[in-house]
Parts: sequence; structure tokens; C-alpha cells
Amino acid sequence: PRPGSAPVHIRPDGEDRLAISFVYDADRVAFVKTITGRRWHPERRVWTVPRTDTVIDQLAAAFGPDIRLDPTLFGAREIDEETTAEELLNLARRELVLRGYSLATRKSYLQHLRHFLEAAGSDLRAIGRETVRAYLHERVTRDGISRAYHSQAVSALHFLFRYVLRRPRELEDLPRPKKDQALPTVLSRDEVERLLAAVHNPKHRALLMLIYSGGLRVGEVVRLRPEDLDAQRGLIHVRGGKGRKDRYTLLSDRA
Repeated sequence: PRPGSAPVHIRPDGEDRLAISFVYDADRVAFVKTITGRRWHPERRVWTVPRTDTVIDQLAAAFGPDIRLDPTLFGAREIDEETTAEELLNLARRELVLRGYSLATRKSYLQHLRHFLEAAGSDLRAIGRETVRAYLHERVTRDGISRAYHSQAVSALHFLFRYVLRRPRELEDLPRPKKDQALPTVLSRDEVERLLAAVHNPKHRALLMLIYSGGLRVGEVVRLRPEDLDAQRGLIHVRGGKGRKDRYTLLSDRA
């Protein structure tokens, strides 16, 4: 089905079924009709389907980030002595894709999770709140990781427990490090002039001017198109910035 803009609400309907509701969409209805055991309830205006892992996977693949779903509905994922770290990483990779995380975030989270699972050892049944706290304590005290790295590791571990292990409440009290309150380094007008004068390639100078005057990230400035620059109003339309959000920023006369 084509991606919908309206959410798809999924909730338990008894012990062995799920209720699905959404604003009418012909493609979504056609998809639900392909699920074995589906039923339409006109009095409640909801579909119900069997509450199985297979059906949940089908729904996740079809509706992705449009789903409004509480993973605790389905209980903790079963981890046995034969479960490997690679299997959990593959599950995390799939969930990251289905939930629309950016490529950069997927890479970072998977790197954090790989480090954690390697440190956890071969028997993954034992991982839990204390395993996580011990791991983070060692990374901070032994490896001296930065606060930003520490905070990102916490986010990745929350993702693992919420969407892969389906035990979201286990890390509810896991603290994040306080953010650094360092002041930024601000260049003087003369330093900015000398920096721009040192770049002779017109394209590279334009990139630097746009980055400096508009507060752009490198990944944002290299994706700009001519139609994103509104010289009349002095604005730059940044498409798909951090968090996949569009925004406007200033286009200086000099740039």
C-alpha cells in the first residue's frame, strides 16, 4: 500500500486478537484483507486480526512509521541460550528501518549495540538493567567516553529494550549524562574575512559563506538547490535537515 499520512492505531482486542483502525484508505483496506483471519466490525468500525508475531511483522512492514503501537502489548521477546548477538542486531536493524530512522542514526545505534552485546558475553539471557548500568559505568570510567557519546549510547540501549527485547520499562530509570555547558568559539570579523579570503575556488567560498551566515551543516549545504535560495526575502529553505525536518534560515546579502 502507498504510505499514508494518517496514523494507524493498533491495540489489543482480547487475549488473541488486535484491533486496527485508521482513516479510510482503499489501499490500506486492501492490505488488511490479505491477512488471514481478519474480521471487519462495522459497529465499532475497526478491523481485528490474529495477535501473532507473523501478523505484527506484516503490519510493521506495511505501515512502518504510521503505526501507533505500544510494544508492551506483545510481551517480552523470548531470548534463549542459542540467541546470538548478530540475531538481535538484525532485529534492531529491521526495526530502525521500519521506524524511519536516518541512515546516520541507524549506523550509530548499531555500533553502540554491537559494543554492548559483545561486552555482555555469549549468554544474552542475562542482559538487563544492571548489565546496562555496569556497561555504561565501565565505558565512562575506563574509556573516558564523552557526554555526547554516552547520551547516544543510552538512546541506542533504550531502542534495544523497547523495540527489540520489548521490555521498555526496564530502563525507565536509566540516567542520561548532564549536557556540557561550554560556550562556543566565536570568530572575530577579521578572522572571518581572512578565512574566506584564503579560499579561492568560487564554489568552495560560496559553501563556506552559506555555512557561516546561515548556520548550516555540511550535509545541508551540499544538498541545496537554486530554488532553495530566496534572495528577495533573504531566506534559505533547508530541506530534510537534522531529524528530517525542514526549516528556514537567513540568506545574507554577502553570501
